[in-house]
Amino acid sequence: MSNVVQWTSSGTYTTVVTSGQLSGLTTGTGVVSTASISNNKDQYAHFELQVTATGAFATGDRFDIYFLVAPDGTNFEDGGASVTPARSPDLIIPVRAVTNTSQRINIKHVPLPQGTFNTLVINQASDPISTGSSILSYFPYNEQITTA
Repeated sequence: MSNVVQWTSSGTYTTVVTSGQLSGLTTGTGVVSTASISNNKDQYAHFELQVTATGAFATGDRFDIYFLVAPDGTNFEDGGASVTPARSPDLIIPVRAVTNTSQRINIKHVPLPQGTFNTLVINQASDPISTGSSILSYFPYNEQITTA
């Protein structure tokens, strides 16, 4: 008998950071999700960033994503609109060098922290985010090993 790895979903695509929060986000600044995620069962997620620059993104532009964890469920690690955590990002989302074009970037198989966390998005792109429909969403899932 052999083992087979299957994905099991425990949810649907959920908006983590809204258009209202991302609109106008300037270079080098960040925004923290207003709603915490309470994760006690999901190991991974697919993340999707929908974003448009006010002018043009350049080669090498990106958005850094940090999961700000609250091990006790209340007190979150440092990070915010003007405070970059003193560690590497949990996720880096690159963008294409295009002008005034909406982009949808999917990053698959991102490990999620256990417990309560907020999501911090920092604009490391050369241009602010356009007002409109820019959002960050995620789809949580697990891997299940079954015998075939």
